[in-house]
Amino acid sequence: MKEAIGGAGILIFAILFILLFGSFLSASVNYSKAFKVKNEIVNIIEREKGVNDATLEKIYDYMTEVGYRTTGNCDDGNWKGYNTNSKGDTYRNPMICIDTVNVNGNSVDAVPTAYYKVRVFYNMDIPIFQSAFHFRIEGTTKKIIFPKA
Repeated sequence: MKEAIGGAGILIFAILFILLFGSFLSASVNYSKAFKVKNEIVNIIEREKGVNDATLEKIYDYMTEVGYRTTGNCDDGNWKGYNTNSKGDTYRNPMICIDTVNVNGNSVDAVPTAYYKVRVFYNMDIPIFQSAFHFRIEGTTKKIIFPKA
């Protein structure tokens, strides 16, 4: 009897270890994928010098290519949400959120500049609880100078 209780304790310990290790592995894989997606979106916006239809098309193509499908929430602030399945629309649960922050000088002759904040999302998929925890990653572009019209 003593041996059976000891075996059950070790079995429970092994199951808990597997669950914790699986959760950690899932979280780190999802975090690294979301971080990579965020960095590439920031790079695309900087290369294209702002957010326009061509930029969004490149972002959609990239997100489709890497298979990024996590959604989140853009309710706070001036964030605009975008999904890859229907271009140019704002969504309640988008895949990415982009906020434009205008940085203009006090002078009338100031060169129009802005930077963009990008938000992507990731889930911590615990094997038993499914997608119980939702997190977001934010990043900003460098200051982008727009040519005067």
